[in-house]
Amino acid sequence: MQASSYVWTLRELARHTKSKTAINKFCSNFLCLGKGYRGHSHRSTIANENLKRVQVLKDRNMCNQIGVRYCNGSGILIMRKLANLTAPGGGNVIGNIHDANSLVFYHPECTENTRKEIKKSFTTIENFISEEEEDILMKEIEPHIKRLRYEFDHWDDAIHGYREVERSKWGKASSAIITRLRDAAFPEPSSVMPLVHVLDLAEGGVIKPHIDSVRFCGNIISGLCLLSDAVMRLVHDKEKNQIVDVLLRRKTLYIMRDESRYNYTHEVLGEKDSYLGNLKVKKGRRVSLIRRNRPID
Repeated sequence: MQASSYVWTLRELARHTKSKTAINKFCSNFLCLGKGYRGHSHRSTIANENLKRVQVLKDRNMCNQIGVRYCNGSGILIMRKLANLTAPGGGNVIGNIHDANSLVFYHPECTENTRKEIKKSFTTIENFISEEEEDILMKEIEPHIKRLRYEFDHWDDAIHGYREVERSKWGKASSAIITRLRDAAFPEPSSVMPLVHVLDLAEGGVIKPHIDSVRFCGNIISGLCLLSDAVMRLVHDKEKNQIVDVLLRRKTLYIMRDESRYNYTHEVLGEKDSYLGNLKVKKGRRVSLIRRNRPID
């Protein structure tokens, strides 16, 4: 995805746009991908009146040809910016999609090839969920995870100061969020493993450098970050001086695929090392919902 791409929910698009003229001007500068607006409660207000000037792409192959992600999630529009234009009414964009440039610190030794690999294979979607949706998820998670102690020994020594559960059954509201996560991160939803890995990292906890075993998951790993910002560090498995730090803000969805999943170790830096370049990133308790696709035969 391009750094100038955006994800909007229709509700946010309606709220931040003051007039039909403004939204028509705004939407005429975008491609609307997928068919998420159909059936939405704002359809008569938004779709029928204001999206007529937006090219709607329903074909997955066409999306692949122009280099954007296909999405058929309910109530989501994925728009690719065609021209520089400020959001109507100065509204906040929901789900600003980055190609890992604006939230990334490339260490000085990084080569152009490293930059290309990360740009191609690591995506973050900021504000993928709202604060209300974060509360919904945490209210469902807390009763199950608060009974557990934070652990400091992991079977492969990859995590310190953590507790975790795996869940397949969620309440109605949470299920809608989990489905949206799946559809945004995985081109083939049927390939996604059914269990959601809930990882609760204490304020002083760390995830040490590791590459997930190919025995347990396929080419895509995604995570939804709750409660706290953090810095994820990627280090090339063979060329140890190729180091890339990515800021994962609270409510961000990250997606690692192919090169970044297989060729780079990933870790979450501890509080004392939590910097993006010279910027100190405050890390508190962090909960992440992690999804993986099935191992590739």
